[in-house]
Amino acid sequence: MAKSSDQVIRNAREAKRLSEDEALLCFLTDIEDQIHDSFKACDLDDELELRRLQAEQYGITSLRRRLRIAMDAGVIAEKGAK
Repeated sequence: MAKSSDQVIRNAREAKRLSEDEALLCFLTDIEDQIHDSFKACDLDDELELRRLQAEQYGITSLRRRLRIAMDAGVIAEKGAK
């Protein structure tokens, strides 16, 4: 179901708020640091752990990307509403 222009703009504002939230950014950075440390300590033969770490990093990257997409969609919706 397509979102209304107002909903897209509201979502964009929330995405912007989240992307600028210092606590959230700190948590995400801490998680990425832990992933990196775990990756360095992981045995190359431990495919399950490597996949788990990759999936965890993908989740963080996906969250950041979805926030950016929502903000970009809001810019487009605001221009279309004018």
